[in-house]
Amino acid sequence: AMARADRPDLVLVLDGMEFPAEQVQQLRMQGVRTAIWFTDDPYYTDVTATLAPLYDFVFTLERNCLPFYQSLGCQRVYNLPLGVHPAYYRPRNPRLALRGDLCFIGTAYWNRVSIFHELLPRIESLNFRLSGLWWDRLPEYDKWKERIELGKWMTPLETAEYYNAHRIVVNVHRAHDDETFNKNGAGITAVSPNPRTFEISACGTLQIVDHRDDLTQFYEPGEEIVTYQSIEELAAKVEYYLAHEEERERVALRALRRTLRDHSYASRLSQLLDLALVPV
Repeated sequence: AMARADRPDLVLVLDGMEFPAEQVQQLRMQGVRTAIWFTDDPYYTDVTATLAPLYDFVFTLERNCLPFYQSLGCQRVYNLPLGVHPAYYRPRNPRLALRGDLCFIGTAYWNRVSIFHELLPRIESLNFRLSGLWWDRLPEYDKWKERIELGKWMTPLETAEYYNAHRIVVNVHRAHDDETFNKNGAGITAVSPNPRTFEISACGTLQIVDHRDDLTQFYEPGEEIVTYQSIEELAAKVEYYLAHEEERERVALRALRRTLRDHSYASRLSQLLDLALVPV
């Protein structure tokens, strides 16, 4: 009814799992362009495979999903990562009680449990904090539980304050083949950065992130972001950057500048609208 009254140039759906297929079809029958932006690819492609063909335009944050949606008959498919809203993710003055050396915020998927099970004994002397769902899966949870906020789900503003409060924020991507949580029967691997990559950088703190092939399209490793490919490398880089404060700050500030220039939602939506509103 709103579309009939307002005649929008485009209806954009985020994620789409709660948006009825019948409404998409009705919109298209009224001549309204529709686009969907998948925000969790490739982890739910069993579900998104049924949604993508309903839309005129498909945007996905995962580059490896492009041929998958094209194989389903989608004619206009584009890789577009998520970004940041600078009103939420920006440098700010965090509470003293939150400040520390290192933090990770996110759900304890099994690959993350494995990484932090090995990492935590190596950084035991640091002031670190983990926060999120399911961290009681850690084999030595009782040893670390005083430094874990179990089951906490943070708003963007709370998350940004935690990022600002720590000198280093670790970013660990989900595994594409975790059968416990994923619905990715096609086995599509992931090469593109997660939204957390941009959110951490927008806070002006140093990010150490596991390597993904597409990261270099968005940040220069060693200059704007720090990557790792093993537990040993991660632990060594944590130690190095905590001992070299000026270098840590330089990398973090370069990432902040790059993020504000290139990776805001204003920038992303400009790209999306240029593509979705082109005459066809």
